Amino acid sequence: MSTLLAALLMVTRPTWDGGAAFFTQSAIEALRSSGLLPKGQEPSNPMGPSGFPPSKPKTGNLGQPIDENRLFRIIHADEASRDTKGHVHASGSLEIRFQGYHCFADEAEGDENTEVFTFRGNVTVLSKTSVVRGDEITVDFKKKVYASRKSQAEILPGFRGTILKDRIYLNSRESEGSENIILARDTDFTSCGNIEPHYDFQSEDAKIIPGKRAILRHSKLFINGHKILDLPYFVLPLEDPRDHPLPVVGHTQIEGYYIKNTFSLDVPGDNTLRARTDYFTRLGNAFGGDYRYGKNQQDELKAYGLIEGPKSFQLETHNRAQYRWGSLQFDNSLDSNNYLSAPGVVNVNNRFQAYVQSRSGSSTISFARYRNDGNSFTTESDTVALSDTRNWSPRFQTQWSSILSDNKSSFSDNTNVERKELDVNLKVSDDLRFATAQLEYQRAIPVGTISNFYSTTDKTPVFTLKSDSTKLISNRSFEFPFQTSLSYGQFVDSVSRQLVDQTMFDIDWSRRSRPQQASQFDFSGKFRQSFNSDDTAQFLVSLNPGYSYRFGAGSTFNLRYNYNRPQGFSPLGSDQFGSTNLLSSDLTWKATRQLTIGAQTGYDFLDYVGLQTHFQQLGVRADYDIRKDFLLRTLSSYDPALRTWSNIRADLSLRQGPSFMAIGTRYDGIRHQLAALNLYATALRYGKASFDMRAAYDGFLKRFAAQQYAMTYDLHDAELVVTYDDASTGFNSGKQIGIFLRLKILPFDNSFGLGRQGQPIGGGTGRDF
Repeated sequence: MSTLLAALLMVTRPTWDGGAAFFTQSAIEALRSSGLLPKGQEPSNPMGPSGFPPSKPKTGNLGQPIDENRLFRIIHADEASRDTKGHVHASGSLEIRFQGYHCFADEAEGDENTEVFTFRGNVTVLSKTSVVRGDEITVDFKKKVYASRKSQAEILPGFRGTILKDRIYLNSRESEGSENIILARDTDFTSCGNIEPHYDFQSEDAKIIPGKRAILRHSKLFINGHKILDLPYFVLPLEDPRDHPLPVVGHTQIEGYYIKNTFSLDVPGDNTLRARTDYFTRLGNAFGGDYRYGKNQQDELKAYGLIEGPKSFQLETHNRAQYRWGSLQFDNSLDSNNYLSAPGVVNVNNRFQAYVQSRSGSSTISFARYRNDGNSFTTESDTVALSDTRNWSPRFQTQWSSILSDNKSSFSDNTNVERKELDVNLKVSDDLRFATAQLEYQRAIPVGTISNFYSTTDKTPVFTLKSDSTKLISNRSFEFPFQTSLSYGQFVDSVSRQLVDQTMFDIDWSRRSRPQQASQFDFSGKFRQSFNSDDTAQFLVSLNPGYSYRFGAGSTFNLRYNYNRPQGFSPLGSDQFGSTNLLSSDLTWKATRQLTIGAQTGYDFLDYVGLQTHFQQLGVRADYDIRKDFLLRTLSSYDPALRTWSNIRADLSLRQGPSFMAIGTRYDGIRHQLAALNLYATALRYGKASFDMRAAYDGFLKRFAAQQYAMTYDLHDAELVVTYDDASTGFNSGKQIGIFLRLKILPFDNSFGLGRQGQPIGGGTGRDF
């Protein structure tokens, strides 16, 4: 029903039109074919356990696909009339089109001036994200509100940014509302598509805030027709995938056996409150909550703590305020004795930022403080920053910033360390048409006595003229377009703190072939010359030509040469450049539609101490792909110095229907042993059960570094997910068991398929290769 209002909001003032049309295609299938309704369910975590398809629609043939017509039109009616005052009456097999939805009824009447229309008798409203049926529906276009009697609605996924992954079925005796809120009485609420649903909530009152939450008051929960619970109210989240309305049960080595409950509470306005009540056999009880408030819920207050065992507490606040002149932002956090990440440590973070904008530019002032208190140390950091960006004219701009930072550390042996400095940056630029003039001042100033003070190279100041071929020669295309600059200024070296005057000339040029040519030759280069006040000078020459030849679909040969060599000397650390003299090539050959072969290598002309050969490693790869159902990928590296195949890798992927399996292996040719073996399987179906597996075997340790298994059992409108996670190495190593009972209408997100550091565990061909 909520989508009816969303569609009505897009309608301009109705105009009168007549015509006739008959529809036979199923509206739900039309939504599927147009992509407006997803064909299946995907978990929030792409590496996570695979689920089962959502419920089927309860509705039958309701109309053709939704069009984009912006007019109010009567497509078909046995009788229709309109008087001179704008009153409209139509009846008999009635169909009316609005932008974004169709309406079918036995009778309709309304007034084009007041824009109030009433539909009676077998009313069906089809929009992009819902199907609504009822005996009577009245809509006020001007006030953007509606009322209905004996309505039946299907709210589909994708409506107003909700996180729904399946339909919600809502039957009510009476309902009314607007685009922001829906109120219903004597409702039946469920996501089960059966005629006799597996579960449903029968409530005296229901409030639905589209895209946020659904609140059911004085509800009774029925499972398979039997009353299970009487609930004062039940809140179903519609926007946050973290809000799991059902308990989670599991076991970890740190927490022991646990049960975690997360549920939403009804609060005034558009604010949301999520409460948490957890119990751990090894840690005791824990309580917390998240409160989101303000415009668009941009402000947040989060708290969580253990009240038994190791006292642990976390607190976060995030506040943002928008004004005509700019914005304010406050962020604060307190993390005390976090048993998962930092036991025995207290971390405090405070941050403030004010942003002021105007027609000519913007200014920012910010303050940040960080404090870390441990058992044997304390560190503290304070930073105050001011910055401004200003456009004084279309050609003249200024940028400046000042940052004052103070870092302190103290240890249990009475050792104290403090570093305090002021960083100043100024940049002024003026467009002179033939070139851009820039003045830069950059300096790091120590405050107080700081031993071994290091910073970036200071500029005190530097004047630069920058130009290019379009400004100096022509705006039209140039055979060798270039960019050039000439600068003079004072520099202070970051290490020696030596003051150096430097004059520098720099030019870069490049040439690119047309991409449609089979044979292409590209070229780029650079020349840089600098003169220093200590009678030293340095120049740099860089050349990067390349040749590419395309000899078939998916077949190419590339040859590249990279030369970079400085000559002379400069006392500034920022002028230190390395030398390169390398020839490299690669070949990709599409041998057949299924087989692709490639190779790459190089030759280094530079002489290094102890270098046995100038040839670079040879890499050989091959991909054998059959219609994305079977993929075999191999990669081998030959080390010419050791004269052996140092690394051999093979990855195999197989897809059969929804099932996907992958095996990845790596062989160490130097040690002559299996280095790694990765196993990946998802959506292995057997009846109503689906099995998933991730396993990573370390050949050097001769044991599995990570094992993860999951079983998902289909309960029609819900799923039972059981996960097992065993990580023998890394952060928080150990075994974990999780049991999740989830509704299909809500996304499912957990750490399955991810390592302890959040890295994905899978085959080398990827999840979808």
